[in-house]
Formats: sequence, structure tokens, C-alpha cells
Amino acid sequence: MPTDPTIEPLRFAYWVPNVSGGLVTSTIEQRTDWSFAYNRKLARIAERAGLDYALSQVRYTASYGAEYQHESTSFSLALLLATERLKLIAAVHPGLWHPGVLAKWVATADHLSGGRVAVNVVSGWFKDEFRQLGEPWLEHDERYRRSAEFILALKRIWTEDPANVAGDFYRIRDFSLKPKPLSWPGRPHPEIFQGGNSTAARLNGGRLSDWYFSNGKSFDGVREQLADLRRVATEAGRTDGPRFGLNGFVIVRDTEREAQDTLREIIAKAHVEAVEGFGAAVKQAGQSTTDKQGMWADSKFEDLVQYNDGFRTQLIGTAEQVATRIVEYRKLGVDLILTGFLHYHEEVQRFGEDVLPIVRELELENGLDPAAVPDPAAGLSETDPALSVAG
Repeated sequence: MPTDPTIEPLRFAYWVPNVSGGLVTSTIEQRTDWSFAYNRKLARIAERAGLDYALSQVRYTASYGAEYQHESTSFSLALLLATERLKLIAAVHPGLWHPGVLAKWVATADHLSGGRVAVNVVSGWFKDEFRQLGEPWLEHDERYRRSAEFILALKRIWTEDPANVAGDFYRIRDFSLKPKPLSWPGRPHPEIFQGGNSTAARLNGGRLSDWYFSNGKSFDGVREQLADLRRVATEAGRTDGPRFGLNGFVIVRDTEREAQDTLREIIAKAHVEAVEGFGAAVKQAGQSTTDKQGMWADSKFEDLVQYNDGFRTQLIGTAEQVATRIVEYRKLGVDLILTGFLHYHEEVQRFGEDVLPIVRELELENGLDPAAVPDPAAGLSETDPALSVAG
């Protein structure tokens, strides 16, 4: 598992606001929108600012402050075709997707985008989505067993010809996928992300996934998860990962007091009914694990206002304070920061202008090869009107 900061620079992603309600369940003003026009402009701003990935969310039914939502895979493809460098991670549910069908979609999207598509395998926490669609709802650890077979099936279909899987959930016999996704040294197939905090999630991440996403965590929480993932990966005989992504909601203001005041206002204006409804659903999912260690199992009300515990990462303060904390996470072994913002267009641009240069300077002070740092403007037109925040 890469933990040496000289291997490559820290990567950055953002949550695509392809569902209504923004990234906090609060009545505070959020200058963000779930429409495609808004998100197309945001994606171009983000790649210009130096972000590497965007993660499209997946919701199938109106719920908990997300009344409207665009489907993640089609939305991701549209954003891929509207950008030049940004990678799109489409969230998908085993149980609602068949791995062979998804593998075919990914192969096509990969060719159309020049190898910039990835998937985030979501084992599922929202029982109503399955119930309302008439699909079986499995117990927690069974959902992760299914996800493990799902990931294995994707890898085999993408890299073997023919592919075969004889599992408890998927039976694939002599299946040939052509064309296969693009591949090159270091990328044998499109990247597979998978999140969670539970023991079952860590087993899948350590054994199978290219990337492991964590909810927001303190330094101690990250240390504990990384140590466990390293153990699982070592026991599985892996030497290639997984890399570690950490969720963090970003509030950068001119002073620390302004940033903390914004956080207090977000929580004070929380949509109580929606937060409590979401909390009841996710805590049931987390506490249904055999060891009660699932995602959100210990989240408090104020944590759930940002629905992936993003406040816990504490990326709140001045640009220098936020950049310094980010690099401290990098030193622990974090490979990617998954960001969310109140006002996406303005704040993503500010993040690129004010925070990322400090991050890169601090990385260089830690011995990072400057040749490894990507040029955020590479291949992008200086005059692209879509990059104007005011436009």
C-alpha cells in the first residue's frame, strides 16, 4: 500500500452534486445545483483548478433531503465527454446492476473518454431503495460478500477471455467482452473504488479494491483504518494497494473564525427531520454488522449534517491551515482527499488557487519529485468560457 509521500502527489476529488440538496442537509444557502448545465461548468472549473477525480453520487428514490437525483453512470459519461483530463467515478450498486452489464458500459465509456472512467462499488445502506424496487435486501455482511464477487467478476471480464465466475451470487460462463477497456502499465483495468468502515468493507478493500474510501476521520481514525487495511492486504499477499481516499468537507475563509462560524451556521440550520431520518437509516445499516463497526455506527447528529462525516476531517480554516492539515493526512498514508463544498463553483476555484499551491509546496518540502505533479492547465484552453465562474 503506497504510504511514502515521494511516490506521487496527493490526489483530489470532489463529490458531484448530481442530487438535489447540496452536500449538507441544512437550510443554509448553498450556491450549488444538481442540473447538468451547472455540473458541466463545475467539472471544467475543477479540472482547471487541479482536481483529478469527480465522484457521481447514486440515489434511486427521493429521500432525506435528496428529492431529485440524476443517475450516476449516464451523468458521469456526460461529464467525461465535456472534459479533457478529469476522471469520473460512477457509483453503482451490486444487486441493482449485473457485473457483466456494468463491465460492458464501462468498456464503452472508457473508449469514449480515453481511459478516464472508474467505478465506486456501493454495497448499499438504504433498504427502501431495494424494497421499493422489489429487489432482495441482504444482511450487512452478505451485501459485502456479494460486492466481493461483483468486483472479482468485473476484473475477470475486463482482463480475461473468456471470463468465468462460479460464486454464490454470480454465475458467469465463458463470457467474452470485446472491446475490453483500455489498459496500460499500472492500469490493467479501470479503477475500482469501494468504501465503508466495517470489518467486511475493510476485507473487501484490502483484498480486492484499487481504492478504499473512508468517511471523514480524525488523524487517529485514519491511522487505525490504514493499519487494518495494511494487515488485510498483507494477509492477502497484495503488494499493489489499496490506495486510501478520505472524505472531507472543505470550508476555507479569510480567517479561522469566519470558517468556524460557517460550520456553526450549517449545523444550527440543519434540517432536523431529514438528518434524523438519514441517521436512522444509516445507523441501522452500520449497527447491523456483527461487530457494530459499520459506517456511521458512532456518528453524532452534527456529523450526519454532512452525510459522509465530512466535518470530522476538520478541513476548516484559512487556506494555509487547511493545506497544512491535508499534508498531515498525506504523511499518514492518505492518497486522495474527496472534497465537498457549500458553493461549488466559487469554492472549487478558490481551493485550486489558494489551497493546492500550498499543498504542493509542502509536498516538495517532504521530498516529492516535482516532475510528478500534474499541470492542472495541461490540454485546457485558456479562453474556454465555461471556466469563468461569473459566466
